[in-house]
Amino acid sequence: YSPRLLEYLKTSEVAVRQGTSASPPEPGLLPTGHKWEVEIRGNSIWAVERICQHIRASGVHVNAILIDFYMWDYAKAHPEAMASIPIHLTRSIFY
Repeated sequence: YSPRLLEYLKTSEVAVRQGTSASPPEPGLLPTGHKWEVEIRGNSIWAVERICQHIRASGVHVNAILIDFYMWDYAKAHPEAMASIPIHLTRSIFY
């Protein structure tokens, strides 16, 4: 849910959505280690870290795990808001 919610919140823009890469092997399915999957994962990590930095600047102690838990809960509670944003599927031990 994090990559999808980050895109919905306009905090992450992935180059694959901009058409800068070739098409995935199957719509929505990305093999572990595929350049799109790595880009999505890396952008998600960086976007969450930037959110943490912004919140910490206001004096509130927060870490990426707390932000990720919040985003998961928010995404589960508001799936209709993100219905137009595609979900990437990757089988991996990294999620």
